[in-house]
Amino acid sequence: MRKKNRTTNKTLGIFLSLFLLSVFSLPACSPDHGKKTAMKAEKGEGDIVIGAVYPFSQKGAQFINGFNLAVDELNSRPDGVLGRKFKPIFRDDESSPKKSKEIAVEFARNHDLVAVLGHNTSVPAISASIVYENSQIVFITQRATSDHLTEHGFKFVFRNMTENSIFAQKIVDYVKRDAKNKKILVLAMNDSYGKDLSTMFQAFAKDAGIVIVGPITFNPWETKIKESFLRYANFIEETKFDDVFNSIFVAASNPFASKVIKVLRDLNVTGNIYSSEGLDDHELIEIAGDDAENVIFCTVKTPSGPKYEEFAARYRYKYGMEPDGWAAATYDSVHLLAYCMEKAGTTVPKTVAEVMHFMQDWPGVTGMHTFNSAGELLTEKPLAFKTVHEKELVFIEDIE
Repeated sequence: MRKKNRTTNKTLGIFLSLFLLSVFSLPACSPDHGKKTAMKAEKGEGDIVIGAVYPFSQKGAQFINGFNLAVDELNSRPDGVLGRKFKPIFRDDESSPKKSKEIAVEFARNHDLVAVLGHNTSVPAISASIVYENSQIVFITQRATSDHLTEHGFKFVFRNMTENSIFAQKIVDYVKRDAKNKKILVLAMNDSYGKDLSTMFQAFAKDAGIVIVGPITFNPWETKIKESFLRYANFIEETKFDDVFNSIFVAASNPFASKVIKVLRDLNVTGNIYSSEGLDDHELIEIAGDDAENVIFCTVKTPSGPKYEEFAARYRYKYGMEPDGWAAATYDSVHLLAYCMEKAGTTVPKTVAEVMHFMQDWPGVTGMHTFNSAGELLTEKPLAFKTVHEKELVFIEDIE
């Protein structure tokens, strides 16, 4: 099992924050909601209602396609799932913690709904997870990578993805190959995703002998990024910064991360820019434009093998496009949920969650799936590096 460095004060702070958030959530979503949902689920009548939440207006195509393909396959089976069909309810959380919580509360009040997939940005996912845990609804996220999501002993929350600590280690391993990358400026968003990723990266980088400059932390509400950067760094425009650092690591997700990258290049800040999976969508190109060229970020590698190729062929036939690792992870999550329901012989969330915790090596198109007691995927997803090459997101190995 992987070990993570955590201080006592930090851990207590996380627990206190989650406790307070849970208390504030209780009037809208108490365990009584879970009992009512379980009572309806025990009857085994009607469609199996599941929620699908994603910032569709921003970058939802691969998630929606992977989700719908799996649902269509399950519903086309003669016996469906336990003799019933999945009925999805789609919602757009706009990557907003407030909106995500509102959606989670809405779902908690719907006692036909037994599971939710999505909320695939870390901060909104953490906000929603508290509601789902209190309401005893199975929640599986496919892209929220913050380690904090699974650190608090919830029983209904699962992550079908590798967490930030693994991404951070992979990025450091990549960066340290180049002897020039010995001083790195760290820019981080002041939210659970950015702080988590930044802390992990700095710890691994220092162990690798890399000097950290900063970090410079931005608050989520800041809109004048250029002014904030200059103020925080005490830098003067037109100054060449190469003597201070020679690379930059951005611990933030889009759209903020892409805005930061554009500001850096507008200020003539040179050096390689590295980041993580939060950059893996076309907002990087849309926002940063030519400044996105050659930015390097770690993301989920496209799976391989016969099982994946069969899935990819069906996906291409249905949607006329190539699936990515996120589509495959979503597809797996739907089929995994169905498997656990059938194994449990019921859609009662508590029983389904128990099966999910104790199952071993369920074979999906992205590989084997086994969860630990915290809902963390034990088998790491294969990771790789992408860049922007001629205004396209491509794996570096494909252009080398």
